[in-house]
Amino acid sequence: MTPPAGPILVVDDNEANSILAIRFLQKLGYPAVSVRNGLEAVQATAGGAHPLVLMDCQMPVMDGFAAARAIRARESGGHRLPIIAVTATATEPHRGACLDAGMDDILTKPVIIDVLAELIARWHPVTSGAVWDAQASQGKATGAGAWRELDAPHETARIRVLIGLACRALDDPETSTMELDGARTIFEQLGAGPDIERLEALGRTDGRARGGLTAREVEVLRLVASGKTNRAIANVLGLSEKTVARHISNILTKIEAPSRAAATAYAYEHRVI
Repeated sequence: MTPPAGPILVVDDNEANSILAIRFLQKLGYPAVSVRNGLEAVQATAGGAHPLVLMDCQMPVMDGFAAARAIRARESGGHRLPIIAVTATATEPHRGACLDAGMDDILTKPVIIDVLAELIARWHPVTSGAVWDAQASQGKATGAGAWRELDAPHETARIRVLIGLACRALDDPETSTMELDGARTIFEQLGAGPDIERLEALGRTDGRARGGLTAREVEVLRLVASGKTNRAIANVLGLSEKTVARHISNILTKIEAPSRAAATAYAYEHRVI
């Protein structure tokens, strides 16, 4: 059976990751759309409109493992929808869990466009549309200054820097670090010294203060010091309790406080409130 010619489906609850994946796919010549969780992915693939799925593993509502199982359970002969797991965990047990759930391959984060191109070519071969030649691009990336000739990889790295800075502004340090590290990897591969220097300068001016706390963590610490529970803090800031718990854990680690009471004392001592 001929695979459908529709857009590749990107499944990720992180908007920055989805934007980056779609940008990469468009650069490779593939149309793409995104959904935010596994349940939406199961619903979106019911009509057979997508030739391939890039599936994040950890998502709310329904994770990637459950979504892959649901898609496989619905298939009965004929075309098998290729599902590529997108994950920051590259261990063999995790890879085995992805394959056991019905996924076909693994794409590790931070995503490198050459690797993405190779995986899509493996699972979704096409005769038109995709224009990226990963081997040719790697062959050009030799010699000092050759990065100037590689418009796509260099532009990709610059986009990752912008997404990393946006995630930093949105108080998402994990994604910010992942994107900035990914950009640095590409810059290093291309020998782009000036870009690496600018990236290092950004790292030295990351806007942190008071023991390395982000602006959001300072807000959380103020509310902790006022005696509010995690649920109350979540309601005030419009966050989930899980996110609040993560912020508090980060705060305690950064200020070396063993408890909420010690964090409260720190807040008063350093005039955070």
